[in-house]
Amino acid sequence: PSALAVECGAFFMKGVFDNKRIEMGNRIRTLRKRRVGSQSEFAEKLDVSVITISRIENGMTKIDAELLIKMSEVLQVPVNIILGIGQQEYFV
Repeated sequence: PSALAVECGAFFMKGVFDNKRIEMGNRIRTLRKRRVGSQSEFAEKLDVSVITISRIENGMTKIDAELLIKMSEVLQVPVNIILGIGQQEYFV
């Protein structure tokens, strides 16, 4: 196999597209669109890059506790909602 194929295989094997992160990213995207608007507006409020927001929403990166709390404040939802624990009425 080519070097690129080997690299891509390693990329997926590391769990970069972990289902839990993808689900959380989808929740964040839904909340962001409803409560903030664009990725650039959200990124500015969180003091991160648009690329970071995109990677989070696509399940490609982990979120540290500090950013999770900041997102919770900006989106005006409890952290457990972002994590997918509890009330689902935020997504109806």
